[in-house]
Amino acid sequence: MFSKKISIVLLTYYHEDYISRALESILAQKINESYEIYIADDCSQDRTIAICEKYKEKYPDIIFLHKNEENQGICKNVISALQACQGEYIMITDGDDYWTTEDKLSKQLRFLENNRDYIAVATAVEARDTKGKPTGFTAPDKKYRGMEITREMFLRGVSYSSVGMLMRNIFSLPKAKEQFENIYKFSRDLDDLPLCVFLFDYGKIYNM
Repeated sequence: MFSKKISIVLLTYYHEDYISRALESILAQKINESYEIYIADDCSQDRTIAICEKYKEKYPDIIFLHKNEENQGICKNVISALQACQGEYIMITDGDDYWTTEDKLSKQLRFLENNRDYIAVATAVEARDTKGKPTGFTAPDKKYRGMEITREMFLRGVSYSSVGMLMRNIFSLPKAKEQFENIYKFSRDLDDLPLCVFLFDYGKIYNM
């Protein structure tokens, strides 16, 4: 059913200053499983596409590049990318994000392979400014790391981040596909909040 073990969706939009670091952090992962990087660019007019094309030429069997001819907004861009994924597992990350360890992906995959009742595993994130200096924002709070995040906790304000979160590919299921598409019909530019809520219907969520 799935041709790859993991599909990494890389969402790009005017990320020329950051996309190389994002891609390098993904390609540096020490993992033996097959994976693909699906770059979904939402009509960037800077050098983002040119940079991505160079990486695609270098890694033709790993990187797939989709370029929207018109700006679609984050909702449609996410939905179309998810539906194109060939992986048993999916991860969404942005073109201005990067991963700080080489075993991040393997740890998350191992967790989901060993815990079938979990739908997704997230990791802690830290915001940094354009010079790489931490802004002081991290998520989730340290006391909520290394544990399950329940729907009740989430509704009380205990967030987890969809950035760099590994989840099972439920978007090939007709019911999940329809539900997810309907959620994003409400707005052109909803970010990751609907996805974070949506996943609770399909399993438990762990924050590494």
